[in-house]
Amino acid sequence: MTGYTQVNNTLLRTLCILKPNEAKVMLFLVRYTAGFHKTKCKASYGVIARWCSIDKSCAVKAVRALQEKGLLSVSEERPRLILQLDMKKVCLALLNLRAEHFIAGLEGVPEEPECPPDTVIIPC
Repeated sequence: MTGYTQVNNTLLRTLCILKPNEAKVMLFLVRYTAGFHKTKCKASYGVIARWCSIDKSCAVKAVRALQEKGLLSVSEERPRLILQLDMKKVCLALLNLRAEHFIAGLEGVPEEPECPPDTVIIPC
């Protein structure tokens, strides 16, 4: 083993409630952002698809789904995308996803996330 990427516990908990292709894309993003001590990376849908071993159309759907869930921000710089991960937004999005799972009565809801210390969470 030659290297490793430290992964925030909140991200690991988020993976548990994502669809498989969304989780793969999230891991890709973690590898190419946190793995290089950056907050964003540039990649095409083709690169994401190859790295995640999924079809390009599945990569497009997964990126859009993560963006809709607030876990990822995307801006286009043709032909590549600029993918950005904001841990405060990930924490808040995870809380929202947890609430949706709880309301829907689904089991296996992850524990409270460990958000950065300056994150303010307003109770309902």
